[in-house]
Amino acid sequence: MCASLRVDDGWVVRWLQKSANDIRRGGAVSVTDEERQRSLLAAREVIQRDMSWFWRTSGGAVLSAAEYPRLRAHDDPLLLRA
Repeated sequence: MCASLRVDDGWVVRWLQKSANDIRRGGAVSVTDEERQRSLLAAREVIQRDMSWFWRTSGGAVLSAAEYPRLRAHDDPLLLRA
């Protein structure tokens, strides 16, 4: 899925997976407003890419590099659409 949506595994781990794992295991996670905003924007980006991938390519191709640049671990969700 990451390859088709042009999202590196490291980006998912950094912005989504780390806090999600703690919550999933019943842990309380303390986050700042900025961290919460980053997590929500990261989730939104993945969902938008998934919807575009499904509807535009019928689930059979990679998204366009021009329209969807590859997301790497250092790419901050707050700066994606700036």
